[in-house]
Amino acid sequence: MFRGKLKPRLQAAMHRPAFTLLEALIVVVCICGVALLAVPRVQQLGESITMRSFIDRFKTTYEQYENRARLLDRRYLAKNNIGGKQISFGTIGGHEQTILQVPSEMSVTVPAQELNITAKRIDPATWTFNHHQLNQKIVVTIQFGWGRLREEKATSIPAR
Repeated sequence: MFRGKLKPRLQAAMHRPAFTLLEALIVVVCICGVALLAVPRVQQLGESITMRSFIDRFKTTYEQYENRARLLDRRYLAKNNIGGKQISFGTIGGHEQTILQVPSEMSVTVPAQELNITAKRIDPATWTFNHHQLNQKIVVTIQFGWGRLREEKATSIPAR
């Protein structure tokens, strides 16, 4: 019953002209061109994810040591080491220590080299994280006395 209706359609489809090699090449070139437009954005996305994950790791580590100081009634230090390429958290003797390596495309500045984190007092500080390739700056402020972290939205670093 259906064979008679399908046969003419199938024959017509088989006699259609196919893509020429030139048409196929034009399609491939168009697809490659669109893909190349996306490459720089993918690279920037990877770099911004690296920056965001490092700042989140910094904030989490800071809060862990702040909670530990209150719970155990101990004094901890937060230090900016090796010219802004390493941040360390730990006790004065260095028995408990967590070291965060700053990604190579970033630098960190903080006014004081050592910041105290104790059960009674937390030194206020403003940590500035600069990403040189993205030309962005994120500022994390530790508010006076009670240690609340406040993060400012990423801004562009002014050209020098």
